[in-house]
Amino acid sequence: MLRHGVRILYIVTAVLLWPKPALPAEPYWPDSLIIGTAAPGGTYAAYGERLASILTRELGIPVSARHTDGPNENIALLEAGEIQLAFVTLGVALQAWNGTGAWTGGKPFRTMRAIFPMYDSPFQFVVPQASDIQSVAQLSGKRVGVGPQGGTTSTYVPSLFRTLKIDAALSTGDWLDLVSQVQARSADALVVAAGAPFPSLLELGRKARCASFR
Repeated sequence: MLRHGVRILYIVTAVLLWPKPALPAEPYWPDSLIIGTAAPGGTYAAYGERLASILTRELGIPVSARHTDGPNENIALLEAGEIQLAFVTLGVALQAWNGTGAWTGGKPFRTMRAIFPMYDSPFQFVVPQASDIQSVAQLSGKRVGVGPQGGTTSTYVPSLFRTLKIDAALSTGDWLDLVSQVQARSADALVVAAGAPFPSLLELGRKARCASFR
């Protein structure tokens, strides 16, 4: 499930996908829509802002993007009715549907419905170019940033590293903060499971010489 889950990202929603109306503000339409994205500096945040703009224009109602911690929180917000659209990773969605992920507390989340896949989602491992780390195995014993708690990367990497027997010190947080930690050498590496190009990694590449391996 882990390998399959990171390959495809789905937008899921608690409501059916409405057809484009001939006129804006049909009587049965909501007054507005909110898209759950993720933390600033990531792919979801960048996609969400543009999608909100497109939907506002095409649907004739206000659509806004909401920053969240990522797919785990997005699914919970969908279930609670606080957002109507969300970006999630397929593996996380499967955990939620069956209530199998540790973060679900054993509760199935079945309000969501899939609309369409966005992109394949590779794992990207990034270290400063001067680092002696040349492989995933060498991350053992290192300080590794994995993004916001509840995001795709922070959900998958602990299981991945346990399977590979990599004992790394994982740190969570905003991607922009984690990038700054790599620049300051208070973190040894970043792991990102998201669509490419990833905005924070592009910024890191502009400001510091870094190497990546996938």
